[in-house]
Amino acid sequence: MSPKGRPNYARPDGNSTAIVDGLRELGFDVDIMPIPNRYDIVVSGVRLGKSSSTFTVDTSVRVEIKRPGEKLNANEESYWEKQKNPGSLIRAESIDDVLEWFGRT
Repeated sequence: MSPKGRPNYARPDGNSTAIVDGLRELGFDVDIMPIPNRYDIVVSGVRLGKSSSTFTVDTSVRVEIKRPGEKLNANEESYWEKQKNPGSLIRAESIDDVLEWFGRT
């Protein structure tokens, strides 16, 4: 295991440390997933409603971290296409992509 808890065989994207550290600083729980060709992290926290009349909920989202402009590889695309709940799986180039899913932007 590496010092950040990521298995040595998994090559993190260059922006993953900033995203993980930033989310943790904001109070989100972040689990690093050592499964190649699936997703990189699972983020748990409170998802805000779109207005004051909607409720909030504790939930999680699976996140594939990519560098800006980088695409999913063929194995990742295959995994994503098979998802029955694709709304719980997002691609993020920055912390803002994750915050948007949680209604924080």
